Amino acid sequence: NRREIVRLNIRSKAKASIINHDLRSAIAVDVDLGRETIFWTDVGTQKIMSAPLPPVDEDEVSTDDVKVIFDTSVFVPDGIAVDWVHGHLYWTDTGLDTISVGTMDGKWRKTLVDSNLTEPRGVVVDPENGLMYWTDWGDNPKIERAWMDGQHREVIVGNNITWPNGLAIDFVSRRLFWLDGKAGTVESSNLLGGDRIIITEHPGSHLFSLEVFEDNVYFTDWEMFSLYGTSKFNGSDKHVLSDDFFMPMDVAVVHPLKQMKAKNYCLDQTGRSYCPQLCLPVPPRAGNKNYTCAC
Repeated sequence: NRREIVRLNIRSKAKASIINHDLRSAIAVDVDLGRETIFWTDVGTQKIMSAPLPPVDEDEVSTDDVKVIFDTSVFVPDGIAVDWVHGHLYWTDTGLDTISVGTMDGKWRKTLVDSNLTEPRGVVVDPENGLMYWTDWGDNPKIERAWMDGQHREVIVGNNITWPNGLAIDFVSRRLFWLDGKAGTVESSNLLGGDRIIITEHPGSHLFSLEVFEDNVYFTDWEMFSLYGTSKFNGSDKHVLSDDFFMPMDVAVVHPLKQMKAKNYCLDQTGRSYCPQLCLPVPPRAGNKNYTCAC
């Protein structure tokens, strides 16, 4: 919901509003499980925010615990992704047509992509392999990927796609999942855009965001005010998890297996960063350093 962030137990269906103050139009949400922190974007206040992730036996987050991470040069932040290994946030801004990265304390930031974008929305990262992926639903709709320092950009899905919205990586199957908001489909491909399949069709809807965990895909639908679950393999066993949300936006799964440990190539043997400001991972290559320093 735009005005609150809700926790839902997918087994019991129990719901609790954990953040419901000072939200004007919250769009994207992600979590850092190791740091026990939730992050979100608000296009109404034009801010990127954070708060402690409350334990399962507690509900609402205290107002005093909510922090502003970025509130300058933020216009329409539609998507956010947590790099839980290196402690960074990546976000899309469909007002500025940019993709940016920043530290979780808001001290450092950098615009990584600022050309040939028209409506960037979903963004996900693969910290272990130094790659990021994003959707763009503009005049030339596509899914792209690049190194996590913004270099080596390439289109991986550019055909038979009309309104790519939410995006997710399944690290178990090494596959990419996305929603086409206009076609009403949940689709999947390998991480290069090949071996593409339609998981399920959901006509007469406006699909916005999705997440993948274990054997299921979870996705939100504006038209039906609902959160759905279905098999990530073939779309079987489609079921409603909740149907009383007002414009359900993003969805994030909170589970220890969602963010596996990986080596942080930005730290030396003493735990100090090789870079004074931003240290951004890039794909591991023999004989090369696996990071880029940025400022």
